[in-house]
Formats: sequence, C-alpha cells, structure tokens
Amino acid sequence: MEYCSNKDLLTYLRANQSDFEIESQLDSLLSTKKRLLISFAWQICDGMVYLSSKGFIHRDLAARNIFLTHDLVVKIGDVGLCQKIEAIDENQLNIPEKLPIKWLAIECLKEQIFSTKSDVEKYAMQFPSRHRLLEMRQSLLPTMSTDPFHGSHLRIGDVISLYALDNSLNAERHEGFLSTLGLVDERCIVTEGSGSLASPPKNYRDCLFRICPVNRYAAQKQYWTEQKRCQLGEGYDEEMLNKLQVAADKEREQNELEYRKTLGDIIQYGSAIQLLHVKSDKYLTMQKNSPARQERNAMRVYLDKSGNEGSWFTVEPVFKHVSIGDNVMSGERICLIPYSIGNSTNTTHIKQQLHLSHHRLPDHKQSWEVNVLNEMTEWQINLFLQFDENQPDNVKSGDVVRLFHADQQTFLTLDEEPKTKRDVVFLRMTNRPSATDATSSRALWEIQKDSRIPINSFVRMQHYESQTWLHTTDPSMKQNLYHFSKNEKGWVKVLAEGFKVDKEAFALSPVSPNEVRDLDFANDACRALHQFVELIKSGKTVGKEPINFTTQLLIECIYFVTNTSNHVLDPLKILDFNPIRDRQKLLREQGVLGQVFDLLKAPFMPRQGETETAPLLYSPQELNEQRNEVFQKMFQLCYSLLKYSQVGYRKNQEFLAEKFDQIQEQIGFNLLAEDTMTAVLHNNPKLLDKYVKNPHVERFVELVRNNRCGKFLDYLADLCVCRGEANKKIQELICNSVLSERNRDIFMKTERGPGLLPEAKYEIYLCWSETMDSGDCKSLVECAQSNTSEDQEMIDYYRHQLGLLAQMCQEQQYLAIDPPPERRLLNISQELPIDLVLQCMSDSRLPCDIRASFTRLMLHLHIVRGSPVTAVRHARLWREIPTEVSVSTYHNTAVEHVDGGRNRHSDHFKGVLRVVDQYLAGLRRKFVNGEPLLRETSERCDENRLTFEIVTLARALAQFGFYSFEELLKLAQNLLAITDTNPIARSKNQMAKHGSLMRQFTRSIINTVVNVPQTPLPLKKGETPEEDTAKAKMSRELILQTKLIVVEILQFIMDVQRDYRITVALSWFKNKFPCDENGELSNPPHITEDVISNMVHVVFEKTEDDLDFDSQKGQQLLRILLQKTMNDFPALTSMALKVLFRHFTQYHELIDDLKQVQLLVSNRDVENYHRIDRDLFILKNLTEKSELWAHWGKLTTSLSTVSNAQTSHDEDHLTMPSMNGYRERSVSIEDLLNDHHYDLDEPSQSNSSSLEDGPMIKMITEAPPKQYIEFLDKHYPSIKPRCILFLQQILYTDDKDIMAGALHGIMDKAPLLAYPIVKDILIRMRQLCFDETRNDLMNQQLLRNMRVYEVVLEFLSIPYDKVRFHVTVESRYNGTLWRGAVITDTFEKEDIG
Repeated sequence: MEYCSNKDLLTYLRANQSDFEIESQLDSLLSTKKRLLISFAWQICDGMVYLSSKGFIHRDLAARNIFLTHDLVVKIGDVGLCQKIEAIDENQLNIPEKLPIKWLAIECLKEQIFSTKSDVEKYAMQFPSRHRLLEMRQSLLPTMSTDPFHGSHLRIGDVISLYALDNSLNAERHEGFLSTLGLVDERCIVTEGSGSLASPPKNYRDCLFRICPVNRYAAQKQYWTEQKRCQLGEGYDEEMLNKLQVAADKEREQNELEYRKTLGDIIQYGSAIQLLHVKSDKYLTMQKNSPARQERNAMRVYLDKSGNEGSWFTVEPVFKHVSIGDNVMSGERICLIPYSIGNSTNTTHIKQQLHLSHHRLPDHKQSWEVNVLNEMTEWQINLFLQFDENQPDNVKSGDVVRLFHADQQTFLTLDEEPKTKRDVVFLRMTNRPSATDATSSRALWEIQKDSRIPINSFVRMQHYESQTWLHTTDPSMKQNLYHFSKNEKGWVKVLAEGFKVDKEAFALSPVSPNEVRDLDFANDACRALHQFVELIKSGKTVGKEPINFTTQLLIECIYFVTNTSNHVLDPLKILDFNPIRDRQKLLREQGVLGQVFDLLKAPFMPRQGETETAPLLYSPQELNEQRNEVFQKMFQLCYSLLKYSQVGYRKNQEFLAEKFDQIQEQIGFNLLAEDTMTAVLHNNPKLLDKYVKNPHVERFVELVRNNRCGKFLDYLADLCVCRGEANKKIQELICNSVLSERNRDIFMKTERGPGLLPEAKYEIYLCWSETMDSGDCKSLVECAQSNTSEDQEMIDYYRHQLGLLAQMCQEQQYLAIDPPPERRLLNISQELPIDLVLQCMSDSRLPCDIRASFTRLMLHLHIVRGSPVTAVRHARLWREIPTEVSVSTYHNTAVEHVDGGRNRHSDHFKGVLRVVDQYLAGLRRKFVNGEPLLRETSERCDENRLTFEIVTLARALAQFGFYSFEELLKLAQNLLAITDTNPIARSKNQMAKHGSLMRQFTRSIINTVVNVPQTPLPLKKGETPEEDTAKAKMSRELILQTKLIVVEILQFIMDVQRDYRITVALSWFKNKFPCDENGELSNPPHITEDVISNMVHVVFEKTEDDLDFDSQKGQQLLRILLQKTMNDFPALTSMALKVLFRHFTQYHELIDDLKQVQLLVSNRDVENYHRIDRDLFILKNLTEKSELWAHWGKLTTSLSTVSNAQTSHDEDHLTMPSMNGYRERSVSIEDLLNDHHYDLDEPSQSNSSSLEDGPMIKMITEAPPKQYIEFLDKHYPSIKPRCILFLQQILYTDDKDIMAGALHGIMDKAPLLAYPIVKDILIRMRQLCFDETRNDLMNQQLLRNMRVYEVVLEFLSIPYDKVRFHVTVESRYNGTLWRGAVITDTFEKEDIG
C-alpha cells in the first residue's frame, strides 16, 4: 500500500485554509493554490469515474477518505462501504447499520437507495458551499467573461477553442488545442507542447471556432452531384443544373438568415451545432466512410469550405452530473458526436466521437491527428469571444488593423531592408496620388489584447518595456531613410523617445476579415510550396501524398487569384474571370510567385542529401513521358498561376519578365510556358521593347516548325500587337524572321487551281512547302468541309496563319505588305493578292471563322494604306467650288481620294465594296419580325465574328475614301437594319409616325432590359459548358463591338453630310455673288432676311430628302441610337449619346463650320495650299513606311557599303512583276534612267516613258536643291543618278502616283535621304507660320485647317534610338507651341530653329 505523506484532504485543507479562500477578483484565480484546488476536484472526479466504469459505488465519499501523496496526487480510500452494482437491479444493496447521515443524499435517507448518482451528490459536498463544483462552473472558469451582465452559458455565435485533456498520469502529456495546419491544409491536429489553458499558443487564431446552427444542405447536395456529373462528362440536363444552382443559392441565403435569427441562443446538451473555423472560414467536418490518413480504423476529419451533413456535431456531456437538456457552460468538458452517428442505432458503450489520436503526422512530427473514433476524448470549452462582443466598432484581440500616421499620411510598415537583409519598421512613402491606396500586406498589424478602443480612432504608440513613445523623423533628410529607389519613394525611420508629442498619432484603420484571410492563405501557400521544394532538394523520396497535396494547392491558388467560386472548373481553362488586384499583389509580396519559380527549377537541379544525388529530371523533355505525367500537370498549373497573376497588373508583369530566361528554357514542351510569356508581354509595350529580341522570335519560329501547331503562330501574332496597337519594333523583328527565306517553310502555300464548280473561275488550294513540288495540294473548301483529323488540323493551322499575317500587316507594316527586294522577304501582297482574298472571304462554302480571317487580312493587307481622309474640309479653293451640287455628283477627299500607287475605283476594290454590301443585305434578308439579327449565343459566335470583321472593313472603306457619298447613305441603311435590337415590320399602308416612334422605342427598351429566358441549346461535340459560356460571352462582346463600329460609321457619314451642306452653301454663295480670280465681288452683296431664308431652304430643306439615312425621316436612326444607349458597354453608350446629340445640333455645327471655312482665292494662298498638300503627302508616306528608312538601332555597316550592296542587287532587273494586276512596284521607275549616261546639264533624249498599266512619267530637267546633291555625294555616290531622278519626281511633279513611286524608290535605295527631306518640310511649315517677325495668322489657320498637326504628331510617334538620334522641333500654330523629338542623323538642332 502506498504511503500518503500529506494525510487526508480534510486535514490538508484545514492546515492551508487561508490559501484557499475564494476572492472576488478574477485575477486571484490564476494563483497556484487556486488551481491546485481545481486539480483536486478533477482528480477525485476521475477516480470516481473509474470506480463507476468498473461497476462499483463508494457510498462514503468524503474529504476524510481522500488521501494525498507527497506530490499531491489524490488517492480515494476507505472502501469499506463500497459495493458491486449488479447489472440487473442496482437498488438491491446491503444497507449498513451506521451511515454518515450528515453527508447522505435525500434518496438515501428516505428510500435507502444508493447509486452512482448519490456518489455524485456526496462528491459535490466535499468542499464548503463556496467550493462546490456547481458553483465552480460559474466562478472558477479562467475563460469566463468579466462583464457582470453576461453569464458563461455557451451560445450561438460565440467564438471558442477546444482543449483536449489527458487524464492519464504519464509524464508526456497527450493534450492540446484543436488546431489546423493553415488555410492550405484541411487536416485538423493537436500540436504537442503548443500552449496550455493558462498560456495559449502564439498561433491562437488557428484554434478558434465559431458556434453555428446546423445548415441545410439538401439543394446544395443535389447541385454538387449534378455538377460533378457535368465535370466527368456524363450526360446531364443543363436546364436542371441551372435550376439547382438557383435552389442552392436560395438555401445558402436561408442558412444565413437562420444564423442571424438564432444568434445568442443558448446551447444545450444533446443539441446539434456546426463549428466554423474562424481563420479559414471552413467548417469542421467528418467524412463518413473515408478512413483517416494515419489511424486507418478511424474516420477522417477535415475542414470543408461549404460544409455538409458531416459538419453536424451533437454536444454531449462527459460527466453524469449533467444530463441531456442542461445548458452548456464555458469551461466544461464535452464530447462531440457526429450527428449521423449519434442518431444511429449503435448501442456500444462509447459512441464514435471527435477523437485525439496517438498517431503523429509524418510531415509534422509534433502534431497528433484528429479523427472520429469510438474512444473518448474530453474537449474542454474555452470561451474566447461572446456572440455580442464581436462588434465591428471596437478593436478586439485578434483584430488586424493598419496604422496610418496622421501627420505624414503614411502607413507604419514592417519589411526587410534590401541592404542589410534585416526587418525594420518604418513609414512607407508612396508615389500614388492618395496614400490610402497603398495597401501593402506588410502594413498589417494584429491586436494581441482587448483594448475597447473605437475603430478609426487616433492613438499614440508607447513601448511597453521602456515606456518610450514612438516618433517619426524628417523624411526630407536622406539619413532618415532606410531605403529609396526608382520604385520606392522612401522608407522613413521611426524611433522611440521618452516624451510624448501630440502630432505623433496613428489612426486605427480597419482591415476586413476577408483581406486577413487572403493574407493567411498566401503565407500558408508560400510555406507549403517551400516545404515541397525543400523535399525535392533534400534527395528524399517524393511520395504520392506531397505531390497530390502540392497539385491541389496550385489549383486552389488559381481559384484564389481568379476569384473563381465554382471549383469544378478546369483550372487550366478558366476563360471568364476578373482577377482581384490585392490577391495578385499578395502572391508576389508573400513570396508565392517566387516559390513557384523555385518549384519549376527544383526537379532539374542536383539534390543535396547525405551525398549529392542526380536530379529528378534531366530536361523538360522528360516531362512528356508517361511516368512524369504528374509533374507535367504540376508545371502546367504553375504557368497557369503565373499567367493569371499578371493579368492587368504591371508590377507582377515586371516580376515575371525578370524570369524570362528561366521561362524560355521550358518553352515548347507542352507546359504552357509560352502562354505565360506572351500573356505577360502582350499588353506591356515597355516589356516588349526591353525583353523581346531576335533570339526570342527565332525560338518561337522553331517551335512552329517543330510542332506545326496553330497556337505558336498565335504567340507571334500576340507579340505584334500591344493594347490593340501595332508595336512597330517587334513587328519588324517578326517580319524579318518569319518572312525570311530560311523560315518561309513554316507557312502553308496558297495556290490557285481549276475550279470545282462551273461558275468558279478557279479554286484555292493549300499545301506545305515540301509537298508543293509533288503537287500534293488540297482544296481549301474540301479541307474545311472534311471531318478527318488531318484536314481539320490543316484548316486550323491555316486559320492561325491568316491571323498572324494580318497582325504583321497591321498599321501598314510595309516589311510585310511590300518589302524592299534587297531584303529578300516574302511579299505577302503578292502571295495573297486582292482577288484571291476577295474570293475566299465571299465563298459561302467556307466556315465563318475562315472567312472572318480573310476579311481581317483584306483590311490590313490591301485596304488600310495611307491616312484616313478628312470628312470635313475647312480649307477650300474658290475656283474648285462647283456651281451645281447633288448627291450623285458630289465628291470630296472623304469619298474620292487617290493615294499614290492605287486606284481606289479599280475593279478589285469595287469587288470588295460589292461583297460587303451583299453580305449586309444577306443579313437583312434573315429578318424575323421582332427578333434581332445579331444574337448573343455561342452557336452564333463565328457568324458574329464574321459580321464584326465585315463591319470593321466597311468602316475602313468609308474612312479611306472607297465609298461614294451615295454608297455611304446606302451603307448606313444596311448597318441600321442589322444592329436593330427590336426590328419592327413596316406596315404596308403607312409608316410609323410621331407617337408611334415612342411606342417603338418603349417596346425596344423593354425587350432590351428584360431578359427572356431561352431554352438552352445543346452543346457542340467536344465542348464543355465552360467553353460554351466563354463563346457566348465572346459572342456578346463581338456584337457590342460591332454596334460601336456602326455608330462610328454613322458619325463619319454625318461629318460627310456636313461637308456636303458646306459645299451646297458655298455653291449657292458663288452663284449668288460671283467674283473675279482675285476674290473681288462683281457687285456689292446685299444681305436680307429673304436671302438668308433662301439659303436655309437650299442648304437644309431642299437636301433633307437626299440625306435621309433610313428612308423613315430619321425615325429609325433615333430609335436605334436610343437602343444603343441602354447597355452596359460604356464606350457604346457614350458614342451613341454623342451621335444622338449631334443629330439635334446639326444646324449649330454647320454654322460653326462656316465660321471656320477658309476660302483660298489669291494666287499666293493657292500656291501655299498646294505646297502644304505636297509636303503633307510626302510626310504621310514617309511616316507610314518609316520601317523602310528610319533606324531605331545601330547601323552595322557603313553607308557606302549599304548603297553599293543595294546597287549590285538585281542590276539587270528591268521591271518588277505586276502585283495582283492593279499595282506596280514603285521601284520600276529606276528603269527609266541610264545610270552611265545621265548628266544634269544635258537634256534627256526621251520626253516620256510609260510603265505597264502605270502612269505616264515625264522626265524633268530641273535639278534638285544643292544640299541634296552634296548629301548624295557623301552617302550614296554610286547611286546618285537614280536618287536625283527620284528627287526630281518628288519635288517637281504633281502626279501623286509618281511621287509615291519615287518615295518608295528612295526608301529602297537611299533610306537616309528621307532625313533631309523631312527636315526641309518641317522648316517650310515653320516658315509659313511667320511673316518676317510677326505671326502669319492666315497661314497658321491654313495649317490647322489642313490638319498638319495630326501628321506631325503621328510622325513624332515613329520609334527610334533616343540616345543616338534626338532633336527638338517646335512650331507654333495659332499661339499653340508644338514640340517633339524627331529622328535625325544628318542635321543639327540649330538648322531647324
């Protein structure tokens, strides 16, 4: 028998009575003596539980019978009255003659019934009344609220922690707080030695749970089942899926409403609850029929985002003195029984319950697994925050805030100093317009103790240990800055001083829980990725579990950054998403993106274990092997995450650009590295110029050659264009590489052959370069209609090829359209002539996407040349004003403009106009009363794209002067008809008038706003619902863009209408008041009201019918413009409102135009007009073809060497082949000159010479200016005679065809000659602005009216080397100073002035 040196408990308590007195202050409960008293109570209770479990009752439990050992361990003695309880009837017991009547229960005295319940009563009476266990529930709980108006009952909405208790006597304690492994790991654990009830752990936020009522999951469960079937590709009903989604959303709303209703309700034993993990916002859940990872006979417990029926737990008591239905109080021990198991018919003694296992986690040796098992685990409830204390108005323990300095308007931040690599606290200054926009995650601070301070209040910061106050320093002094750079304005030092200053106050800015949760997720993800990378580097075996965990983590990161709530979507195919900028920033700032790059590199590096071992993989090529499929998937997820994280965020784009060398090594192995690289560069012109060099382009070209996959052509196409505009520098790189002789084999050949149909003149055939000689070509139509995989791959590749060619030609890139012969580049305009492209875009046998690609190619390759014409002319030559004006005979620069080298009215361009009109008329014939012609469905996506490209082509045809005015009005009627949202069938008897217009408008608005549910169409074969949704969204965007372009065309036509009315007004004035050639009126004018009325009648009333847009007196135009204002596309709404307002202000616009019109009558004014017109034509041509002569890089050879090489190339070549039968290469002009017998002093033997199908060129004897001759002697002596001819044709001819040809010849043979030409043009224009020392207002107005400033600004946008070539040009128009940098290599700043 063990010796108990401290005797019995009664003697011990009497001897130490003063130490065990209960005081009113809660802090006194934390003393050792008070906690020792609680320890005695729990030990006695445990002993009695043991006796009861063995079937015994004590019957004489008293303090005198409780003995204490030397280390105060309780021993229950005096078992003389103890008796075995029979299972049949526990009431039939032997009653002793002497009993301790003073301590007996009532039933023992009255009925002489003894049971375990009577032992419980005697247990509660062992201490004085103030020490009883029932009162200790309320007075001795360390976690109870100090608020006297609140009890310690557990309620819905309370935030608690659960502490697993160990009742054994082992030295190694098996207890701790229920916790998690962060937001990226769903496992639940208890960590050994991580805090205790008296000293909570540092990561206490990981241990907090909110008590919630049970949620309903019936509708959500059905929706998840149907959604899973959809993901697996099984048959499903899309309409039913949509209905289930609505029902699931409603159910979630009801659950939220139920939580608000039951908030504050008391929890009772036997009731069911859900535990919501506060940090991760996930529910504690038991997964039935799924074994735990470590203890295989147990069931798995994890955290679930939405929860399910496994998240329901029944609260049951541990001790028998509390029964079902009693209120649960904080500090009590409970068991958590899964609801589904608790209501089962299982009659075992111990139910399945939330259990703390003895099995440790293999990757976290200090943690035990938590699962569900039929072994008892006692969980003590510790109240952290009561339901009504969780108010957003006050700062509480666990809250996260930002500290905003009131005086310096900056946030207090903790970050690592770049130089010393140590953490420092500072005030971060920002370059943002508002300091509050700088929301770095480094500026978040957690409150550790309740302070009852209102949020957004101002506080001063005092250091607790030293009792000093936090002060800032002067940011204007460099010694007070930790760090500053180009991107960092400055890190201002803070210091602690012994005195307090009023201005040193910080505002407590609240931080939303979601933002804190996002930060926790980013930190945990970074830590988990780092552990996996270190596992690879360590040389240990990489098991299946960490690989699967990391893969799932990358998927969660993708859903996180794309803000995707539907986690059934394929993370590699998320098309429709709106990334959250703050989450993108978190991934970079918290190191997630850095760990992703480490993960992409780790498998290929030698592993460092006990000895250095070989890497897991030797090259990215091995990822395509079957055994490495999991790593290939992981790499694809990594690159997808990188791609999504940079969308629309410049800093992340710059971060990824610094890793391009690493990305470049993994391009072409089906890892999506190329997708990421092009996505980063596509919308960032600075990164394009900085990182894309010729080796990068050659790498992509090699990938195209090796894979023959269309997506690699798309990568090149994306690099050509940045933010919707062509990047000239990258375009030139790609053209020089792709169109060179060594790389032409990546393109499929397009050839003509005999027609398959009698009415077809010829058929279009496709073939690869290597099969062209063998004649193995396939018809384009047959390939498009074939279902074989080979033909489908060919047509898909060809479609991508057309897209690349169109992007290369965008914004008149002449290296692609018409390259100089000496560069030996593929001439696309000869390979795909206009008649070939025209046939393909009009062939209805081809699919819409192919026709759309040809239409886009037609636009950029053959239509967009020169500059858009000016719709309204304010500078007019009096002698050119016609005496009679009509719609059929009217013409101006907007509708009849001839660019050098092209006849806008040739048969080819008439064919383009005819195809556009036929397509739009064909759309109108599809009219169904009440239904729009353009429908926003996925099935119409390709057709809507073709319509968009046709309308875009029509805009270019209008703006570049291909349409006559009469044709423009007809085009407007077609465009209005196809974009009508709610077309109304016109009555046979009468047209809608007056009030019917408003009825039509109201009906159209109702149909526009109210979305009528449509029966979902079946998906195409091979399409997923996500792809179908993405195509439907794209279809809608195409329709909106189409409508926007239609409104732009309408605005252009309205401008031409204004010009027409101006011409009518001037013609009327010229007829009414004739004048001579010097502008002198024959008779003095006499202006009366009748004269003005007559002019108004001629200009407006008489022309109203001729200028009718829609044959409905403008009613259809107004109705459709009003429709276009009712949408969620801001650009369309703004443009439609602008055109709508202009429709009602036509008279005012015309008056303003007439005030601005400048009539040029005198010979001097006419001469200046023609001189400016010539100079503008030259400057426009040089600007449009700047890539042929402007150098933005360093010249690698001398100028004389270049000129000699150019002269030696094709010396004997007399004529260039005709391009498409309509356009001659301008270089053929040089054939008119004999290089060896030309002399400026001798007249030419021939007065004229002609080109095949070209203009007549007259030989000019007038010599160019002297400075040009000297320039040619210095730089191009070997080709001087040719260049002199070119200069003569530029300077002294009026035919713009000849001028354009001569300019092209100069850019081919002597590109540097363009520099002095530009210089002289700018000098002449500047001289026109001044008359001696005064401003020449007449010429300044003329320069403005002829829009010289637009051409000069466009010229200034030419890319060039700003270090080598820089000169400042400034000119003054109407008091406005224009200044810009001009590329130059031959003249100085002083020459221009």
